[in-house]
Amino acid sequence: MTEATEFEFASVDLSGEAIPAVCSECAAAGIEHLVAGLQAVHCRHENAAAWRVGSGPWHTRENMTAEQLRDAVARAVIASPAKLIQAMSAQRH
Repeated sequence: MTEATEFEFASVDLSGEAIPAVCSECAAAGIEHLVAGLQAVHCRHENAAAWRVGSGPWHTRENMTAEQLRDAVARAVIASPAKLIQAMSAQRH
């Protein structure tokens, strides 16, 4: 078993989760950062994003592109997993 690095993401099927603003089709294509304990998903149908740290509550943002979600997640993971929600909330255009 290899150890995950701080920059590694894995695909994760989140379709069994009740994620606000995300359809089950898009939830099946979620991402998970194993080191930071972060899960995130973008819904292309609703143009919305959702994320959570660990088993915490889901946070959502409407009108967020997949690229904006990836950028915000990357910055948050690099900065500190503890600052994830703050970084995601600051991602506005």
